[in-house]
Amino acid sequence: MTYTLQDNGVRYWTGIAEDGGQVIMGLSIPNILAYVFSPEGNYVQKRVVKLSILPSWDASRSVYRTDANFLKSAEEQIAAIRLEMGFAPHSVRIREFYDEEEDVGIKELPSDFEEYVRNPSRYSAENRASLDAAIREWNDKGLFVFVWGEELWMSQDGEVLSS
Repeated sequence: MTYTLQDNGVRYWTGIAEDGGQVIMGLSIPNILAYVFSPEGNYVQKRVVKLSILPSWDASRSVYRTDANFLKSAEEQIAAIRLEMGFAPHSVRIREFYDEEEDVGIKELPSDFEEYVRNPSRYSAENRASLDAAIREWNDKGLFVFVWGEELWMSQDGEVLSS
């Protein structure tokens, strides 16, 4: 099965490289990641480029603080990688993959649904009926999950519905 992803221009970018490969690229601090797929959608390779400037870490909030200097540097590095690859923005159609090291990939179901499917006996009969119906609806609509550090619920057209 193939899944369509559209460029969202914030968390990740999708496109076609000069050689015809399909690409998903984005920030995953401390790196820029580029996942390359064949024209048929099969995973080929991951490129990892270290960011030249890292954002500061806000320990009190457990988040990176991205200032203008960091953003400018990251944008310049991403632009250079795009130029090197001959990257043109475009939707991509790829097969399911998952990179556990970076927490990036495609899954058929959200984690809550996966937990239910693995352990249905942990749920009451009422909850099982509700979850079975929700999973049927999910599948009927052709929804899927794209993970880029967090789960993004995707439409069958590759647009982010929820995170």
